[in-house]
Amino acid sequence: MMYPQLWPILDKYVSNNIVIAHNASFDMSVIRHTLDYFNLPYPEMDYLCTANISKKVWPNLMNHKLNTLADHHGIEFEHHHALEDARVAAKVMMKAISAYQAGSMDLFLAVKKV
Repeated sequence: MMYPQLWPILDKYVSNNIVIAHNASFDMSVIRHTLDYFNLPYPEMDYLCTANISKKVWPNLMNHKLNTLADHHGIEFEHHHALEDARVAAKVMMKAISAYQAGSMDLFLAVKKV
């Protein structure tokens, strides 16, 4: 299946949603370049970067790489495997929400101003 045929399926997941990614600027640039290459429209979406969020929530870590965050939170992790990266980024986001006892993404965003 080529990307133009796959994009409508992916678009349903990202459009009008918040996408969570680690080093999200890289992921978003890949999406933009791919959409540009195939002359496809950009989705209406927002995104959050767990690398940037983790720097604010856990500023004293030696670095904010995904494997460091996984180790810090005791999350098993197979590094540089796309599904694992996504799973751990989601868990890091949930840990950040929990750290601020926010209870929801909206409340976390209001409290943390990410």
